[in-house]
Amino acid sequence: MEKLKELLKKVWNKEVISYLIFGVLTTLVNIIISFVLKAWLNVEGNIASTLGIVASILFAYFTNRKWVFQSSANSSKEKLVEFGKFILGRA
Repeated sequence: MEKLKELLKKVWNKEVISYLIFGVLTTLVNIIISFVLKAWLNVEGNIASTLGIVASILFAYFTNRKWVFQSSANSSKEKLVEFGKFILGRA
C-alpha cells in the first residue's frame, strides 16, 4: 500500500492534473465549435467536424504550451519545431 501511495505521489502532480483539465477543455472546444458550425451556421457535417478538430488541436497546443509544460521555446524556429512535434504527436 505504501508503494502505491509513493507511485501516486510521483505520477499525480500539477502537470498531470493540468493536462487532464485542459484535455477536457480541448474536447469541449471541439464539440462546441462543431455543434455551432453545423447546427447554427448550417456548415456541412464533415467540414464542421474538421474545423472543430483543427480548432481543438490549436487550443490544446497553446494551453499545453503555456500552462501544462511551461515551454521555454522563445525563437520562431524553436516554436515551429515544438509545434511540429506536437502535431506529430497528435497524428
